[in-house]
Order: sequence, then C-alpha cells, then structure tokens
Amino acid sequence: MSRWPQGIARFLKRLYYDLPAQWLPGLVFPCRNVVLELTYRCNLTCDFCYLRVEEEKRGRVIKKKSELTYEEIGAIIRALPWRSNITFVGGEVTIKDRFWDLVDLAARRHRVTIGTNAVLFTPHICDRILRAGVRMIGTSI
Repeated sequence: MSRWPQGIARFLKRLYYDLPAQWLPGLVFPCRNVVLELTYRCNLTCDFCYLRVEEEKRGRVIKKKSELTYEEIGAIIRALPWRSNITFVGGEVTIKDRFWDLVDLAARRHRVTIGTNAVLFTPHICDRILRAGVRMIGTSI
C-alpha cells in the first residue's frame, strides 16, 4: 500500500513520467523502477517457467556467459537515482555469482525486491535478507 492516497500517487506518477515526455521531447527523468534479470540458470525445471519456453524455442540451454557480470550490474545499480525500486529476478537469482553482494550494494541506496523459488533458503539466508533490508520477496507455488 502506498503512503499516498491513490489519486495523489497517480498524479505524482504522471508528473514524473508522462509530462516531461510530452512537454519536453527527448528529456525524461531517470527510471526509478528497474527489474534486473540476473541469471538464466535455475536449480529447478518448472513446466510453467518462461525460461524453459525460450530454451525450447531456441533449441538450446541459455548459457551463463550471456549474463551480465557483477561489475556491470553494480554499475547499473550505482547509476540509478537514490531510493529507486530494484527487483532482482531470473532463473533463480540466489545462484548468481556474488548475488548477496549485489543485494547488499543495492540495499544501501535503494529499495530491493527479490523474485526467487526460495528452495535454497535457510535460516542463515533469511537472516541475511532481513539484515540487508530487502523489502519484499516474490515466489511462485
């Protein structure tokens, strides 16, 4: 739930995103909502997963070398405006190299959400999520 009444929140969103694009062509404010697909790899093979559909279309598994590196993702995170909303998704984000370092980096300046199957979660991982200040975790059942 937003801290703003729905009408005000809609007005502010329009003011931030739509009006500059209409009145000042070519000039827009920085994006504040970013979804970063960190990895295509996963520890499961769910029938409903969009990555499996992509692999079937291509006739091959999506390789790890297609992923952005920690440094590339870190540069994107650092370039975002203060208190942006960052959502980490993928295949399974927790198997991405240096994933928890990325969470720590992002959570220092931004609001972080994680999309995960949560199969690899342990009490230690849950503590780490809480300490980092992750705002929300999304998973499918």
